[in-house]
Order: sequence, then C-alpha cells, then structure tokens
Amino acid sequence: MKKRPAEKIPSERLAVAKSVQAEPSVQPEPNVDVWSTRVIEPAQHEQLPARARPFIAAVNKENSEFGLSAELLLAIIETESAFNPMAKSSIPAFGLMQIVPASAGQDATEKLFGKPRLLAPSYLYNADNNIRVGAAYFNILYYRYFKGIENPVSRLYCAIAAYNTGPGNVSLALTGEKMRLRPAIAIANKMTSSQVYEHLLQNLPYEETINYLQKVNARLGNYTEALSNG
Repeated sequence: MKKRPAEKIPSERLAVAKSVQAEPSVQPEPNVDVWSTRVIEPAQHEQLPARARPFIAAVNKENSEFGLSAELLLAIIETESAFNPMAKSSIPAFGLMQIVPASAGQDATEKLFGKPRLLAPSYLYNADNNIRVGAAYFNILYYRYFKGIENPVSRLYCAIAAYNTGPGNVSLALTGEKMRLRPAIAIANKMTSSQVYEHLLQNLPYEETINYLQKVNARLGNYTEALSNG
C-alpha cells in the first residue's frame, strides 16, 4: 500500500486528519474520509481496472446514499469477488459483495425495506442490487455497531473485519468474548488506530479474516491513490 499524495484537507475535517497523522504507525493509514460522497468522474475511469468500470455508476449511487467512499466499496468488491457479479461461495454467499441472504442480507434488507427479507440468489446476482445491499450492510457495521469508536480509522478496521466475520468475532478479538460490543469499543478507544489494526491481525479467530483485512486495507490505499491522481 502506498502513501496517499498530499492534498488540501477541508477545514471541517482538519482536526480528524491531524489526529490520525500524529499517531505512530507501522503501515500507511487508509483513506480516513470513509464518509466521502464525491463521485468517480468520467475522466477518472481510466485510472481504474477495466473489470471495475461496469460498476462505477452503482458505486457512485450507493456511496452517496450510505456515506461510504467509492474507494472503500471498490476495495471490498475486488476482495470479495474480483468484480465477478456471478460469484458464489460455498457458504453460500452471492454476487459482487458476497451477500449471505440469511445473515448480512437480512440486516441490510431491514434497513432498506423496513423489515428483514430473505433475498433470492437471482436478486443478488444483479450487480446494482448487490452493491446496494452490501453498502447498506457496511453502513450498519460502521455507523451503528461500531459508532462508539471515536477514531474513524480504528472504526474502519473493525467494520472491514466484521464485514467478513461478523461483529461478534471482532468483539472476540478485542475482549475475548463474543457479542460484547460495548467493552470492545471501550478497548478500541484506548488504542491508536495502528494498535487496533495490529491487535486485530494478532487476535482475529480466523486466518481468512486476517488476510481479508490486509487485502481490503491495501486495495483501499491503491484506489485512493489512483483516484487522487486521476
């Protein structure tokens, strides 16, 4: 992951940016502007992999509605499915953002439709539907489950890990107990974002999730750099 090029930081986010930059870190921080609603402009399309371009319109739409940066959504999609809208895992999880209908799908549909729904694979193989459901679920993780984590980068790391393994296993990594989010949040708030990252890598219960967090973090940096240079 490469460092993000220097840029002018809007005044309303200067304090957040400074607090992140001041922390010691063993790796470059990701894009802290997870709530960015800027769209990927046509002139920037060539900066992205060809396989990502068919999904730019959907990413632009959902990043605005759910307060998640386009770079983050692209990093998750690449890691989950390599931009294959027909991807299916053994769980099974379906589509671009690998939605499991009985878990993440029900949480997301409750947010989207007011009550949980069991989504059919055919619905999730539609790229626009899948990105919408996945963005809604990540919104729940970042803005609801882990909203008490004060550092936005620490919160982002926890939400990324939870997207793969569930918030209970993130709590397990932080506290030794599942589904005790309040103590987990309190512990995260005593750490720098780099300490949270390293702690998750050392204590998450599954190797798959450890690899997932590293991959999404690196790809988030890559997309941030590509779109900043576009």
